Amino acid sequence: MSNNNKNIQLYIILFGVFWTKAAAILSMPFLTLFLHNKINLSLTAIGFIVGIQPLAVCFGGLIGGYLCDVFKKRNIMLLSVFSSGFIFICFYLTSFLQNTILQIFLFAFFNLLNGFSSAFFTPISRVILTELATNPEENIKFMHMRYIAINLSATVGPLLGAYAGIAANASAFLVTAIAYYIYFFILLISVGHLTLTDEVSIHENKFRNFFLAFKFHMSNKPFFYLLLSTSIFSMLYVQMNTNLALIIENNITKGTIFFSWMLSLNAILVILIQPIIYLVTKKMKQKIIYLVGFLISIFAGICLLVTPVSKISIIAFFVFLTLAEVLIFPVSGVLTAEMTDDRNKGIAFGLLDLTNLGAAIGPLFGGFLLQYYSTKGFAIGFLGVTIISSIFIVKKIFEHNPQIEAKTES
Repeated sequence: MSNNNKNIQLYIILFGVFWTKAAAILSMPFLTLFLHNKINLSLTAIGFIVGIQPLAVCFGGLIGGYLCDVFKKRNIMLLSVFSSGFIFICFYLTSFLQNTILQIFLFAFFNLLNGFSSAFFTPISRVILTELATNPEENIKFMHMRYIAINLSATVGPLLGAYAGIAANASAFLVTAIAYYIYFFILLISVGHLTLTDEVSIHENKFRNFFLAFKFHMSNKPFFYLLLSTSIFSMLYVQMNTNLALIIENNITKGTIFFSWMLSLNAILVILIQPIIYLVTKKMKQKIIYLVGFLISIFAGICLLVTPVSKISIIAFFVFLTLAEVLIFPVSGVLTAEMTDDRNKGIAFGLLDLTNLGAAIGPLFGGFLLQYYSTKGFAIGFLGVTIISSIFIVKKIFEHNPQIEAKTES
């Protein structure tokens, strides 16, 4: 593959990550506020509706990852983007219904479909970036570039939505749908440049059976604990995009605007510090970096537990959780590539999407703590889960891994 063709593929994928995430972030983080302010649902009901999307992402990513091992990646990408746009149109239309029970059902149903449709794009983009990388250091670089693209989109989306007056408003769903279809047509036009290894795995793949492939990867114990620990961190991290919005709105004047600034602060910090962290850590053992991320997240919980809720404590929470995020999420993709067999990378990265199970549980878990135990109870739960997972789970990714040794010997 020529460097020019390689760069074209890289930029097409990174632009898609940026554009679709910017569109989704424009509306989805504010879904909690929309359901609370416009429909007046309970916190538990909101947690169920919001959490059902990452629940679908868990299994949608697994299925999408397997399909990208045995079918054409470009077709699955196009299907994913097109269906996501259609689902946001359905969100927009549902917001005008007068029947609250029907609205709850449809919002949950379309959020479930949204999880499945968006899940197909994520493992494919990771597989393509892994295929483009010619060495481990380049793989680390591409995974960090992907995460920078995600956070560039997170910088644009919330502020655009808040100051255009569409945050926590039905119009955000329509704008998101339009953005998805713009990228769909860009992808449709440029798909000829994607010279992907589409059919190779169909003929050479020894683990074509879905359940055999699943069992093969899950028998890899360090990889299993990587998935489990990343799921736990996802459960903690999703509080930033969901229940923190309610804490901010209840304790800080003009909470919606401040919340949008915090989401953008998170994204801006990632953009600023991630290149530095990449340069400092690219030669280090990625497992150590991953563990340090969990240790830093402990300080985020301490910020809410030992200080009153204020702009300062919220900013400190976001800063610490952002540092942990930069050390955990990109590295989880790098470790997935390192820990798993080179065949069936699609299903391996699809399994990584199972970590969204934590993001599915997170809103319900945090909403329950907020509703019955207030902000301090929320902070205690956050801190307790972080400490327990750091001590008993994360350390197990350092255990003996036959698949890594087999790759090294080959």
